[in-house]
Amino acid sequence: MTVIAWSKTKGLAVDSQGSQGDVCRDVVKYCVLSHGVLAGTGKLHEIQQIFNQVENNLPISEFPHTTVVYMEADPKGKDSKFYVVTKGTWEDSLQLQDGEWRAIGSGMPYAHVALGMGKTPKQAVELACRLDSTCGGKVVVFNAKGKIV
Repeated sequence: MTVIAWSKTKGLAVDSQGSQGDVCRDVVKYCVLSHGVLAGTGKLHEIQQIFNQVENNLPISEFPHTTVVYMEADPKGKDSKFYVVTKGTWEDSLQLQDGEWRAIGSGMPYAHVALGMGKTPKQAVELACRLDSTCGGKVVVFNAKGKIV
């Protein structure tokens, strides 16, 4: 599993631990686009399929065990928009997420506490990685402009 945390003004953070059975390894669970970033939690092969469909402008299939978040970068770095990606065409698949911050994945409860206490998405993911054994690895951080920090 994984944890993804985000804030409209502070960007997005995602862990890199992937597991298959009892084996854990570092994997890439994000995809940089020209206009933002995709990050996924759930089954790794489904995450990669969704990334491939988006990159190739194909309709997005339904994946019941996977959630992908899209951060539409703000060139000024002040107010990114966040969407949960669902099935259908790219334009029809985006569900806008309200609120200043949010988290998804198995480490979500821990990340929510950290974000609610004013921590950054990176700090929220780091806390979740310490407290949830299904999260871990390197934490990748994107600022509100969609650039890796």
